[in-house]
This record gives sequence, structure tokens and C-alpha cells, in this order.
Amino acid sequence: FVSPNTILAKEYTGRQTATLTFSAEQFTEEIAKADIALLEKTGRIFIKGQPLNSQELHSQKAAIRILKILLTKIGQEVSNNELPPSSYANDRYELQGKIVSPLIKIVEQKTKKTLDLKIRSEASQFYLKLNPSNLRIWLVR
Repeated sequence: FVSPNTILAKEYTGRQTATLTFSAEQFTEEIAKADIALLEKTGRIFIKGQPLNSQELHSQKAAIRILKILLTKIGQEVSNNELPPSSYANDRYELQGKIVSPLIKIVEQKTKKTLDLKIRSEASQFYLKLNPSNLRIWLVR
């Protein structure tokens, strides 16, 4: 049992996962320990405890929905048909230009680590793959 004010996060490091629980105060202090924190409820992304803004990443909510799927299938290719319906799921170049490339660049600049996220295209489909890495990624519910 956890209190209603408890914050639950699933931590992904390489192929390992762990469930973390925090009080609101603890979470504020601990969020800087995560390389990437994806806050589902607010639709915000934090890198090393610092929130991204809309100039850095066009659609944080869409990025969170996509990364959530990729994290559950880490190391596996995910077809664009498995992504939540959006213009990003239909257009590889929009996804790459507005989410994937900016996110890779921001993560590298702020953490000095690589977000190993790849896109591969075929005739009518494209595939995303998030490879395991040494990044600490939190999915916060």
C-alpha cells in the first residue's frame, strides 16, 4: 500500500528495470539523478532535473507516449503502426525532425551520454528501435 501522494516511477537502465517510490519532497530532490524523466501526468520531460521547453522539443506529450512504448520493447524494433495515432506515426520525417533528432541532441548535450534511438524505413512503413544504454530513464506515473 502506498499513500495517494506517493510518486511512482519505473526506472530503465540498460535492460534492467526497477520501481521507485518517492514522496513529493523526495522526488523534487531525486529527479536530477535521472538522465531522462518522463512525467506522464503533466506531459513534461526533464533532463538531469531540468524541464525541457517547447523550443527544445516540439511535442513532449507525443515523445512520452512513443518512448513509453519503446521502453517496454527495449532492443526491439517497433513499427509505426504500433505507435499512438498521430501525425508522427504517419510521417517518418516529421517524427525524426520534431522528436527523435532533437531529443538525441538534447540528451547528448545535457548528459554527455547517447540516446541510442534509431529509425529504419521500408517502402510504406518505418520502424523505431531504442537500444539499451547506460542512461537512467524514469517513467513517472
